[in-house]
Amino acid sequence: MVHRLILDEKPAAASDQAEQQPPQVTGEGVRIHRLHIENYLGIDELDISPRKMTVISGGTGAGKSSVLDAIATAIGNRRDRPRMVRDADGKATVLIELTNGVQIKRTVRPDNKSTLAMGDGRMAYKAPQAAIDELFGGLDVFSPVAWLAKSDRDQAEDLLNLLPIEFSDAKKLRLSGGELLPGVDYDAHPLVVLRSIEAALFESRRQLNRDAKMARGAVEELRDGLVDFDAGAVRAINLRDIYDALSQSQHHNRRIAERASAHERHQVRVDGLRAQLADAEAELASVDEWLAENAPVDTSDLETAVAGFEDDREKLRRWDDAVEAEARAKRLEQHSDQLTKTIDEVRGEPQRLLQRTAPPVDGMGIDDDGNVTINGLPLENLSSGEKIRLALQVVRARGGDVRLVLVDGMEALDPQMRAEFFAQAAADDRQYLVTIVDDGPLQITTA
Repeated sequence: MVHRLILDEKPAAASDQAEQQPPQVTGEGVRIHRLHIENYLGIDELDISPRKMTVISGGTGAGKSSVLDAIATAIGNRRDRPRMVRDADGKATVLIELTNGVQIKRTVRPDNKSTLAMGDGRMAYKAPQAAIDELFGGLDVFSPVAWLAKSDRDQAEDLLNLLPIEFSDAKKLRLSGGELLPGVDYDAHPLVVLRSIEAALFESRRQLNRDAKMARGAVEELRDGLVDFDAGAVRAINLRDIYDALSQSQHHNRRIAERASAHERHQVRVDGLRAQLADAEAELASVDEWLAENAPVDTSDLETAVAGFEDDREKLRRWDDAVEAEARAKRLEQHSDQLTKTIDEVRGEPQRLLQRTAPPVDGMGIDDDGNVTINGLPLENLSSGEKIRLALQVVRARGGDVRLVLVDGMEALDPQMRAEFFAQAAADDRQYLVTIVDDGPLQITTA
């Protein structure tokens, strides 16, 4: 006999809602007591009473997966099939009765739209989907075969997503060195973000060290041949003063040359013009007097200074470039040292986060390289039995208060892994509904 749910799927009157409270649902020890399916996918009508372990077997098209899909539809309003109603002229109905007396009824129309009712036979929930979501915790059909076929990286990602770790934007920014780093997905799981930050910081430090090394090389190259070079003395030189002094000295020397030439001319006149001897001797005396008062200036040092000034200017430029290169090298080295400290902090953060957060599965940890481990072993080193145990812990960690696990595709596991699965499930306190493909008709086995 099917336990029918007599629920009005229309909202209750406002006055009735104010006077009555919905039935209280507790998830502790709650399981599916009865499941009734009509006109849904490959099922015409089916009524079963699942127990702790319910195995649904049969050949292809017998309706095995339809049973799990019906539960997922009733609980989560699943709509990923183009047509869920078997007979397009009618409606599909999925009725779930829990062991605490609460019933859930989902009615699906041919257009895949549905209505939902939930109650205990006396009155209905005003917000049934919210109550179901809280009770079942995002129930989904779990395929251990598909999960075991995932890459170690994807399995690790599933485990990380089960960790309720708080990681503020301010902390992400601080551990990134004060600015968002390229190539880091800051919306990913905190432990994934930390690994990406560490890799980005490591690359930044590598580039800084490379640039610092190049700057140090530039310092040595620029200072080659400048061992005894006095940059301060060259910097203090004023080229205009040197040019002015040189110009004055050259002008003075030209005047001396002119006077010497005049001396010669007048001497000739004295020798040739005895009649004008007195005048010539007077003028000669005047010239001799001036020559006596003005000695020639040695301009060799000034000429050498002018000739060497451009060479010194080039040395000064190289000296200044060396000073700037050394300052840049120091800045890069200091930045690299700071990145090293930040990288050390980032590397230690996963362990500190895990110490403050209960892991979703037994023995889960993070090694020094940021990889997920189980009892100290990387995921790729786990045995088949350990992987089965891990898969079950993952699906249990996703569950809500109702301890229900839907498992599809068990036939793909080899006999040893299948036996391992059932052995571990038998030791668990959850209710399992499992599908296995064989050559027979649809058959329900409970234990």
